[in-house]
Amino acid sequence: MEKIMFSELTALVHKKGYCYASNMYFAALYGVHKSTVSAWISNLAKCGHITTKCIMKDKRVEERRIYIAEESDISYFLSWTRKRVTQ
Repeated sequence: MEKIMFSELTALVHKKGYCYASNMYFAALYGVHKSTVSAWISNLAKCGHITTKCIMKDKRVEERRIYIAEESDISYFLSWTRKRVTQ
């Protein structure tokens, strides 16, 4: 599912250069709990495929922005997911 999530993130990033969709949005889209989406995003970030930035206002998160990593990292991600799918 992370590969599908990454594809969706890539599509959403094109409008503003980053994705601002919430975990609730993705949870409804994929029919999973928002904690599952959080784990997917954390794993994609941990592996270096995306970066996240929280925009703060009055000491609370106003918006989370998700950025796609450099293109060289995307090719690594695609080969990594092919390996996971074939295992």
